[in-house]
Amino acid sequence: MIDEDNVVGQYSAHIWRQTSTTSASGTNVTMNLTAPSAEQYNELAIEIREPNTVTEFGSTSYTTANAATVTTGSFTPASNTLLVAYCSMGNGAGSASSLGTVTDSLSGTWTRLAGDASATGGVAEIWCRDIGASPSAMTVTYDPGGSAASGLDIICKWYGGAALTASQPGATATLGGTTAYTLAITTTTTGSLVAGAYGRATDAQTLVANGSTTILGQVNGSSGDTAALFRATSQTGTPGSTTLGFTNAASGANRMALAEILPTPASGAAGAVASLSLPPALLFQLAQANQAMWQNTSAAPQTFFQSLDGSVTPAGALTKAVTKPGQAGSITPTGALANQARKALAGSVTPAGALAKLVLRPWLAPLLRRARSRR
Repeated sequence: MIDEDNVVGQYSAHIWRQTSTTSASGTNVTMNLTAPSAEQYNELAIEIREPNTVTEFGSTSYTTANAATVTTGSFTPASNTLLVAYCSMGNGAGSASSLGTVTDSLSGTWTRLAGDASATGGVAEIWCRDIGASPSAMTVTYDPGGSAASGLDIICKWYGGAALTASQPGATATLGGTTAYTLAITTTTTGSLVAGAYGRATDAQTLVANGSTTILGQVNGSSGDTAALFRATSQTGTPGSTTLGFTNAASGANRMALAEILPTPASGAAGAVASLSLPPALLFQLAQANQAMWQNTSAAPQTFFQSLDGSVTPAGALTKAVTKPGQAGSITPTGALANQARKALAGSVTPAGALAKLVLRPWLAPLLRRARSRR
């Protein structure tokens, strides 16, 4: 999408942005223009990421079972995400029960973030594991403790912008078997997301979410029980107390577990790029490295891993981008590319804000040669 069109000297400049607003962490997004026949173009693409927000990038189907375990279908989560397993059990038969385990077909390491269990009734748990740079297809299995086999459910979601398992969770809360259908949690971090699970052994219910809750799935088990999985409807704005759950009238013994999924931590050193300059020496190096490509506009781009001059802001907002010679640009507070006087290099910025790579388009070299000859 073209956002702006400027003329700088004899060159026409066009501003492009990605149509979609989110991509999984670690996913390269390529923005290309067709090289014109009469003019040599250069191109700049920088990934602008909303900092410090837990964002869902995918989900399994909601799966239920009246059996000793419940297993998701096969799925492949996005790379560099946090995989969260929501799971619970009704256990209307009153069999022995306790907090259970989560395993996957790849033998991953899972960590329970929150859990609430009865010795002979409902169970509710939230688990997570890290997903690396090269994920594979997997299934995930929930095995509640004890011998219960009624009203099991599971759903897995993977989140970008989330902190690693070692830094999870933020706040947690459990209901502990009271008659209430709601539970308060005091969130700690802007951009976090609260995950929840619910289990009840008696008097099967059709749950109705309150205004802060989105139900991911609910089931009435074969023994007259109820299990449900849910999350906060929105990410945390201002941290503080929020109440999740259902509007049903108080009754029975309800088990509920809440876990705050934290975003990647904010820091000035790891924020997004605040100002950016491309030194003339780097321009010269890029041009030299691509000398053989000057007349070959169909050649593949080359990737350069080299730092640029720049600084970071504690808030993580990209406020200004400057490239030399003769190039200037800025980023609006909302993260939209507002102005770029000349397209230059294709590149990307990591979620932590570090410059990940620069890609020199084949038709850029003649322009760099002209730019150097003018200095």
